[in-house]
Amino acid sequence: ITHCLIRHNLARDSGGGGIFTSESTVLISNNTIAQNHGGFYGGGIYCSSSDVTMRSNYITGNIAWYPLGGDFGGGIVCSGSNASITSNIITRNAGFTEGGGLLVLNSHISARQNRIEGNYAPTGGGICINVRSDVTLSHNLIYGNTADHGAGMINARSHMVTTNNVIVANEAYSTSPGIKTSLGISDTLLNNIVWGNTAPIADQISVYQETLTVAYCNVEGGWEGEGNIDADPFFRDPDNGDFHLMSAACGDPFDSPCIDAGSPTIIDSLLDCSWGLGELRSDMGAYGGGDSVIVGIDDQQILTPDKFILFQNYPNPFNASTVIRYSLPKPADVKIEIFDILGRRVDTIVNEKQQAGYHHIIWNGDRRSAGIYLYKIQAGVYSQTRKMILLK
Repeated sequence: ITHCLIRHNLARDSGGGGIFTSESTVLISNNTIAQNHGGFYGGGIYCSSSDVTMRSNYITGNIAWYPLGGDFGGGIVCSGSNASITSNIITRNAGFTEGGGLLVLNSHISARQNRIEGNYAPTGGGICINVRSDVTLSHNLIYGNTADHGAGMINARSHMVTTNNVIVANEAYSTSPGIKTSLGISDTLLNNIVWGNTAPIADQISVYQETLTVAYCNVEGGWEGEGNIDADPFFRDPDNGDFHLMSAACGDPFDSPCIDAGSPTIIDSLLDCSWGLGELRSDMGAYGGGDSVIVGIDDQQILTPDKFILFQNYPNPFNASTVIRYSLPKPADVKIEIFDILGRRVDTIVNEKQQAGYHHIIWNGDRRSAGIYLYKIQAGVYSQTRKMILLK
């Protein structure tokens, strides 16, 4: 399956709103997989008992929601499968139980050089690993994901090795904003940056009944282990999604403390401003180490909408979270507000300039009374209002 546009598809009771594989060997490459709805499993892609290679896909705005229970894996679900997941953008997907971006169940997975950003699920906003899986994560950017627990990633009852990842600016509404691991089998974190993740409770990394080795990582708040540091990583331009490390040699005002701070047994395979900068040993983060390929999609045409649209929220009715989706054909100053049935504003959930593309935002109404609400978008001169129903 290559060079396809797969969007606005619906799988009601099973899964794989965009693509479903079962007991097969499949290549999924250079596709745009957008705004699909999977039932029980997998809004975008659901791989069941398959050998799958996913490469250079743009996976966005997919939802897993099933009214009778389920809602697993907004972007990708791998169940009982072997999968190589490389150089994909996995963004703004939502699963209403587990795994907003990627859900792994009883599978062997290698995920490399992916951007996993802006996804949502109650458990494991970016990545959720569960049920006797074996997972290797390297050179991924995992940022801006949200969840109740485990906003960046969560691992339970599985084996996980993470090397040279950036896990940053994820937000948990309850606990475990960066990484949560429990009941696993001797997990390893090496050369990672875990920084700026937020939650009311818990540190950047949460561990429960688990043997976890953390070495040569930059962890905000500190972590015991060989070579670990606690220092602002000084990314080049994080507000615009650039997580290269600052370097005076590349025109930045100073050097990041993560340069030449990784494992001495690993050498940066390329020394330049778009990859590693450590002359003695590897850098920490997604651009250091021995795999000099830029994270993201090469020559991928990302889908741009042709008009402003405010979509109906989903699910609707809902309790207590719902997804509001909208499209922008050009950059615009966007404001999205929530009003009660009497026209009183109760929340402003977006108020910023945004780029053209498909977008979504999660509204959590758990502190609001049940009833009918209105949500309104103002994007430049475009304005539209829709109704939604909150149940309690």
